[in-house]
Amino acid sequence: MMAAIAILAAAIHREKTGEGQFLDVSMMDGVVSWLCIHAAKYLMDGEPPERGDLPLTGRYACYHAYSTKDGKHMSLGALEPKFWKNFCEAVERKDLIDKQFIEGEERLRVIEEIQNLFKAKTREAWVDFFKNVDACCEPILTFGEVFQHPQVLHRRMVMEVEHPVEGKVRQLGNPIKSSQFPFEIPAPSPAWGEHTTEVLKAIGFSGKEIEHFKEVKAI
Repeated sequence: MMAAIAILAAAIHREKTGEGQFLDVSMMDGVVSWLCIHAAKYLMDGEPPERGDLPLTGRYACYHAYSTKDGKHMSLGALEPKFWKNFCEAVERKDLIDKQFIEGEERLRVIEEIQNLFKAKTREAWVDFFKNVDACCEPILTFGEVFQHPQVLHRRMVMEVEHPVEGKVRQLGNPIKSSQFPFEIPAPSPAWGEHTTEVLKAIGFSGKEIEHFKEVKAI
């Protein structure tokens, strides 16, 4: 992702200035950059974050994961006050609106109360309950549920391809949709060494050289 952003930025820079450039993109750097929220605090006060201690790791009731009556889970991401307000009004707990970021023992009590609330219904019932409520409350799905989800299938994020050995196999689709270059899967994943001869010819090796590689078991 970081490489793609860098290349696009460099392409725009070239269009404007005619200048090319060298891009240095490291996977480690990219991963470290994703720590931006927690790193900001740590680099200021030197205190490492602990599980459940920060706003995005479950410190508050408004941004938490809750188990339901059937042992499944719902995620609540009502970090912005308007979403928390909508949530509290929907579950008829207006008394909690002003306690979104409450601290001390009451913080734990609010989390426990919301947990007890979610335990009263199944996940499916909560999904139906919140379908018209703008509260950022959604089900936590298993992999099986994700890849059978109507929207995932509608968006062609699961595609079938015919494989010469395995038959029909499913794989992920492309998350980018475009009117100019529709994404298709041109061929299944290749067998071991399927394109070796083709690639060697493309980079200049002769048929005789390729046969020699085969004889000495280099390919």
